[in-house]
Amino acid sequence: MLAKKKQDHNIYLYGGGIMLKPFMATNAIDEYIIGTVPIIMGKGKPLFYELDESIPLQLDQVDVMGGLTIHIYHRR
Repeated sequence: MLAKKKQDHNIYLYGGGIMLKPFMATNAIDEYIIGTVPIIMGKGKPLFYELDESIPLQLDQVDVMGGLTIHIYHRR
């Protein structure tokens, strides 16, 4: 995930919902890169945790690498 630029530098966040929640709540993330692996699980951890507002996204790109699918979104 790519956080907002400051002085021409990018910040990359790699992690799960608990780490990302404060950045998402303040709209500090410009680009979401989400990889999915085709496994159906009976239980698991949520990708994102509850937020006060929805974050509308625009799908920009999809790449398939073997069994992995990468979705790249930008905030609308």
